[in-house]
Amino acid sequence: MDFAVSLGTLRRLLSVVIVALVIAGLGAELLRRSTRAAAKKREASEQAHRRTLTGEVVSVDKAARTILVREPIGEGGLMREVPLGLASDLEVTIDGKTGSLENLEPGKTVTARFTVKEGSLVAHQLRVGRSNPASPGEEEEQGEAASYSLPLLVKWFSLSEEKNFPTWWSSFLLFACSITLAVIARVKKRIGGSHRIRWTLLAVIFCYMSLDEFIEIHEYLNNLGPLKERHGILYFGWVVPALMLVTIFAVSYVQFLFHLPLRTRIKIAIAGFIYVGGALGVELILGKYADVYGEENMGYSLLDMVEETMEMVGSSLFFYALVEYLGAIVPEMRVRVQSATSG
Repeated sequence: MDFAVSLGTLRRLLSVVIVALVIAGLGAELLRRSTRAAAKKREASEQAHRRTLTGEVVSVDKAARTILVREPIGEGGLMREVPLGLASDLEVTIDGKTGSLENLEPGKTVTARFTVKEGSLVAHQLRVGRSNPASPGEEEEQGEAASYSLPLLVKWFSLSEEKNFPTWWSSFLLFACSITLAVIARVKKRIGGSHRIRWTLLAVIFCYMSLDEFIEIHEYLNNLGPLKERHGILYFGWVVPALMLVTIFAVSYVQFLFHLPLRTRIKIAIAGFIYVGGALGVELILGKYADVYGEENMGYSLLDMVEETMEMVGSSLFFYALVEYLGAIVPEMRVRVQSATSG
């Protein structure tokens, strides 16, 4: 069976996928913001009615899901016993670690966060082994983590999330470029063409880029000593070695680029400019923005979308240029699929 796809079909396919992913990504970000806003509003309402008390556990009724806490009153040594119901979403922390109601015993000091419902006190959080309640910032962070979860649409289509459809597509595109580069290198070896080693090296580089896109190897560089705690446009420390490597690569491949046909050369140059402009250029702007305004806002998400979109457009154009070039140097090339038993 011969398999052939026209360049026009390939161009339309790449364009449609990119447009679809960008539209879905924008919708996912809008949904993320609305979900987050609703969660913050709900949390603020709960916080307005939530209080804390600290005392000694007197008794625990696990069946009835209630505890009795002896709480000091004022400075005169007076005590009062406060019954607390336990909410279905109860969180228990024992000495700073996640625990359960089974670990709660009489005699231990507990700090309870509770609400008043129909005249009864209902505990939503119990901290055992800490005499002081959490700071307001810590309570806000924990409350938001408990009440704010990403909808599936955001997880699967947001351009700011990882290991989802946009990530898989970007990784696939880079891997497709790697395979095409390897085929070109193989053809160059067979016909005695020039720059075969450079084509092979490109195939290896794009294979690594495909893997990096999927598991974000470069992000680990941000935790290295000299790249940590940077500010401004170098907020994301990995861009420092990346800029050096890209500069070295660009200089070493100038001669290679000019040996290509003009049509291919222009497309590859534009593809590289778009891809690097997104991956590094926008990343520098994104770092400055994150350093000043933080990462949890719509402005950051929109800049991140621009970066990811430029990367997809650049890699798509590069893949298209490679396929077109391969078709030009091997016009008779066919992909043939046959069973193992035939011929």
